[in-house]
Amino acid sequence: MHEGMYDENEEFNSYIISMEISPDGSVLATRDSFSLIRGPFSQDINRTYIRLWDASTGENTVERRFGEESPRQDFLFGPEGNPLRVEFSHEGEAVLHDIENREPLLTFASEQGSIRNLVFSSDGSTILTKTSIDEIIEWDSTTGERLATHALEDDVTSKYTLCHGQHVSANRHNRGMEIWDTDSSESITTIDNEGAKIRSCSFSPNEKFLATGSDDEHTQLWDIDTGELVAIYTTYEDTFYTRNFAPSVQINSVAFSPDGDTLATGRSDGDIYLWEIESEEHTLTLTGHEEEIQHVAFGADGDTLFAGGEGSMLRMWELG
Repeated sequence: MHEGMYDENEEFNSYIISMEISPDGSVLATRDSFSLIRGPFSQDINRTYIRLWDASTGENTVERRFGEESPRQDFLFGPEGNPLRVEFSHEGEAVLHDIENREPLLTFASEQGSIRNLVFSSDGSTILTKTSIDEIIEWDSTTGERLATHALEDDVTSKYTLCHGQHVSANRHNRGMEIWDTDSSESITTIDNEGAKIRSCSFSPNEKFLATGSDDEHTQLWDIDTGELVAIYTTYEDTFYTRNFAPSVQINSVAFSPDGDTLATGRSDGDIYLWEIESEEHTLTLTGHEEEIQHVAFGADGDTLFAGGEGSMLRMWELG
């Protein structure tokens, strides 16, 4: 993913910003950034790429490059598994495009605040967008008509995720999560993580649990209906040495296997841990990524795992 050669005195950075696999497991989509800082007498290079990969072979099938002056770009998969590009304009609009033929499909415009994120509901009938003024707006995915607005509370920050059952979770000052049902606009429960800050979260396939990863090497499993802590997954041992001398490990990404039996945690030390949900047993460690893991995703059959983060290096493991 590197662009040509660069001098050792120049500062080169690359990073996978987001990653998602298609519902059928055949396509992996990534958004990554590239920057080359050349110094005071040369022009810097800044690029953002959206790429599609064949999930079975690792072949790059589609690549779209955007310069630093382009509006922010991201991707998502539509209800039929079709890859889409979303463009967040400087005027606050969000425009959906077909990622392969580049045709615009729908435009969403918030009356107040700019749109920051966009995601489909599980049945594809609606689209949820997050605005800069902490509102979640629900739209008809066929017509683009606004259906409902869900206002987040004052102490909730902009990080949120959508569950396949139309649940939304939003980060509460990094130490807890608030979960809403978008059909009723009601809060289901509040999760309080009294220990470390929450770095990542993921809903289970059966919509009963929320997994959160913290910056103290712990991953928690919560009951969505009650907000109770169900399990803690960690190999961390609280000793004098670990408290004072061991490097801090953050859980940057968590992902459930399609059957909901396994949890993968992507760590800031470059490793990935696999856990058996029911027994809370650490079953496997995947190594080889020299920099932070920011994203993990299972293939549709659960037999493969993808990971990426710093360095724009994608890795794939065969688990089955």
